[in-house]
Amino acid sequence: MDPAPGDSRHDPAVGSAAGSAVGSTVGSAQGPRTFSWDFQVRFIDLNASGHLDNLQILRAVDEARHRLLGVGEPGAAPLLVGLLADAPAHVATLVAAQRVEYRRELWFAAAPLDITLWVCRVGGSSFDVATEVRQSPAEPIAAVAVTTVVVVDTTIGSPWPLSAPVRAALTAYLGPAPTLR
Repeated sequence: MDPAPGDSRHDPAVGSAAGSAVGSTVGSAQGPRTFSWDFQVRFIDLNASGHLDNLQILRAVDEARHRLLGVGEPGAAPLLVGLLADAPAHVATLVAAQRVEYRRELWFAAAPLDITLWVCRVGGSSFDVATEVRQSPAEPIAAVAVTTVVVVDTTIGSPWPLSAPVRAALTAYLGPAPTLR
């Protein structure tokens, strides 16, 4: 999927790990810190009914999650630095589960989709990322997802216990889990 051009809205107060991802971070006393990313829908993303295909919504959610967490090959320098920047190079992430609820249709438009993410659970070697997808920031939620991510030590093929720095980076984005029907 072609990455959408981000508008690079960035809060420099966020730390180096989150600050390197293209997107924006928002946090206040009224809610958790979140990461927002714009995804430009393409014609190929539409289904026969003319709205965004469910699979493409999941791909947009996946792309946004990678921008939040970071991307890299095991054992190599990261290609995109994110919340997991302090994890060793031999650590990778695997999606263990994904729950998605589609609430309304999404359409092709000149403006990109608004995707907002935050962490809604931190465990010993896994965490959940909540995602809301909207046609635009002012529109109601069109899709909501909760993705369980397991952090794995690729040298031994087992879950990797979250280190204090990684746990702190994830916890900075900790908020309530979305309510799914």
